[in-house]
Amino acid sequence: MHKSNISWAKPVDNPSKLYSKGDPVQALILDIDKDKEPFSLGCKQLTPDPWSDILKKYSPGTRVSGSITNVTDFGLFVELEKGIEGLIHISQLPKGDPCGPLKGFQVNDEVSAEGISVS
Repeated sequence: MHKSNISWAKPVDNPSKLYSKGDPVQALILDIDKDKEPFSLGCKQLTPDPWSDILKKYSPGTRVSGSITNVTDFGLFVELEKGIEGLIHISQLPKGDPCGPLKGFQVNDEVSAEGISVS
């Protein structure tokens, strides 16, 4: 199973952190190529794609809240629901603190925001 077919959410860099040899796994057969590899499998295809209705759920102007998952030089990543993150760009943060707009924000803080765009 290719690592891109394990999860809809965050990319899986190292599948061995999730699975060990011999672990039972439920998966969907995606392709059978007799010339190269016998089966192409996917786990994420057993659940709905959370990105399929994202435009409806988070259209511009929608008020959202969530937990900060990462603070970077260019803004805050906020988990809106399991596997779905949004970015609050640094240019959209309050500019009142002389130490910079990111001052005071930490991972796991709850924040509220308004959606500007979905891409």
